[in-house]
Formats: sequence, C-alpha cells, structure tokens
Amino acid sequence: MEEKDLIIWEDRLLTNITIIDQQHKHFVSISNLLYHKFEHLASKEEIDPLMSDLVSYASTHFATEEGYMQKYNFPEFQEHKAIHKELTADLTKLIEKYNLEGKKILPEIFDFLENWLVQHLDIYDHKYAEYFAQIGVSE
Repeated sequence: MEEKDLIIWEDRLLTNITIIDQQHKHFVSISNLLYHKFEHLASKEEIDPLMSDLVSYASTHFATEEGYMQKYNFPEFQEHKAIHKELTADLTKLIEKYNLEGKKILPEIFDFLENWLVQHLDIYDHKYAEYFAQIGVSE
C-alpha cells in the first residue's frame, strides 16, 4: 500500500527563486516524513529529531526569504517579516506543547504545517514571487 503524504508539492507553489523553492520542497519533505513516522507509530525518540529540524529549518528559511526581500526592496517586506515572526511563535508554542504532551498533539501540528505551508506559499510567498518576476529577478 502506498503511503499518503500530508502535503503534495504542486508547481503552482514555485517562486522561481531556486534556493527558496528548494527550501520549500525540503519543508514539505520534512513534514511528510514526520507524518509517515507518526502513521507508522514511531516512538517519540524517532520523531524528536524531525521536530528539531522543523524549527531550525524554519529559522534558516525565513532568513533566506527576508534576505531576498531586502536585497530587492520588496515593498511588503515588513508585513511579511511580521508573518514570519508570528509563524515562528506559533510553531514554537506547538513544539513546547509537543515536548510536554508528546505525540498526541501531532495531529494539531500536522494541521498547522499543512495550513502554514500551503496557504503561506500560495498567498504570501506568491506576492514576492510576482514582485521578483516583475523586476526581472531570476536566481
């Protein structure tokens, strides 16, 4: 039986900035791996490293995006940065809850990841992708 993924990558989510697209795909990969571990009843000890990866990778990724936005003077930079800050705070709260309550809150984390990745990419990241395309950025 084929494993079901939490998030299916779609090319409509591409920003056409290679490093950012690679990072987005990596987020999807970590999320799906975490979901598969949960589905296969992996222990908390097996899941913990993936939770750490999510947090550290979010920080790295947001810094990359914000660097591009600053470099190319994205007009909505401050708003987007505030959204990143809010997402980081939400993720941190969920990780703290996971550390206290264990695997039973993973479905809540999956809902967050699914909404965050797809909606954030589709709505907010699409805005800077359009802006970058308009000014001729292609990296």
